[in-house]
Amino acid sequence: MAGISKALKVCSTPYLLVLPCDSPLIDTALIDSLIEKMGVSKVDICVAHDGSIMHATFALMQTKLEKSLEEFLGEGGRKMALWYRQQSLERIDVSSHLEVLTNINRPEDFNL
Repeated sequence: MAGISKALKVCSTPYLLVLPCDSPLIDTALIDSLIEKMGVSKVDICVAHDGSIMHATFALMQTKLEKSLEEFLGEGGRKMALWYRQQSLERIDVSSHLEVLTNINRPEDFNL
């Protein structure tokens, strides 16, 4: 979360795209869905949801949230999903293509 906070401070655009570095199957359809939903719904954060849980590291957020996140961290907050729920939020359903959420963390994970 500290990395996102720093990125929000230096981002020169109205939006920050947050994606995990260990998910090599992210595709343009996911990113396009986040962008489209953000434009239509006028929310602060659009985040991927697999039908059961929110995947907070797959998100598009407005950079105006910089102060909100700074305050959350300053108060000891550490759960990304908790901070997201305090914002205007829209979930993007990725249940039909869950492979975009695949994490590669160990050598055996390469056997997709």
